[in-house]
Amino acid sequence: MRPGLLGSALALSGAVLLLVSFTAVTWLSDLGPARFADIRELLDSNGDHVAALSKAYFGWLGWALLIAAVVTALVANLSRATGNGVRALSAVIGVLGMALTFLAIKFTAEGAYGEYLKHATVGFYLAIGGFLLAAAGALAGLRRG
Repeated sequence: MRPGLLGSALALSGAVLLLVSFTAVTWLSDLGPARFADIRELLDSNGDHVAALSKAYFGWLGWALLIAAVVTALVANLSRATGNGVRALSAVIGVLGMALTFLAIKFTAEGAYGEYLKHATVGFYLAIGGFLLAAAGALAGLRRG
């Protein structure tokens, strides 16, 4: 077994998308130039009216998921010793990252989810794509030969 180059490339591509999403582009169209950190500050300033998941995701959880998804995907591609368990765990983390990104975009209990989603911009979609690529990279696994 050789390290999985395709899986590693997918995981690293996912990492790039996630880093761009979390640092360089806007997430929402209705808040002006609202980047990931801007949303965190906005949610922190609104206190009790904000969903706990949104506060956690834009505070620390998004970054933790990014690190966990990418690191486990890369480990899943290193050696046979990592086995199917790490690949499965990494895929679950990637899917969880996508799901929590979708859920975290709804900041309050008020309003329909679609109202929040229709204002999502490139940052939101890059995050979804990044977690998807990390999960795909984990599932690509090792190469025989």
